[in-house]
Amino acid sequence: MRLLGAQPMKARIAFALACSFAGAVMRTLLALVLVALAGCGDQHEQEMKSAASWSSTALAVARYWLQGDLPDTYAKRVLQKASEELAKGPLPDASEPVNQMIEAIGKRDQQAMRRLIAELQAQ
Repeated sequence: MRLLGAQPMKARIAFALACSFAGAVMRTLLALVLVALAGCGDQHEQEMKSAASWSSTALAVARYWLQGDLPDTYAKRVLQKASEELAKGPLPDASEPVNQMIEAIGKRDQQAMRRLIAELQAQ
């Protein structure tokens, strides 16, 4: 024996389940988007920390070179690496003063190195 209205009831249940599933999918997608956005913020923050670290490294190397505590070859090699990392980071223009430090070492120009250090410390 068939009850009247059984078909519409099944349709309503199927529709409710479909809506519930769609809602769950949307909530999951929203959660994934939020996680991705949060990850982007963390990545940018990490890139900024890396740039600050490379800048600090360049300053330390320049100071030690100026004091005569580092050989030219080593100082230039470290500064070259710092310049490369800064150039591909969030502040690529930060590599320019480091490139100038490399030039100062190549010319053994202590006055230029003092000026570059002073300029970078003032920023």
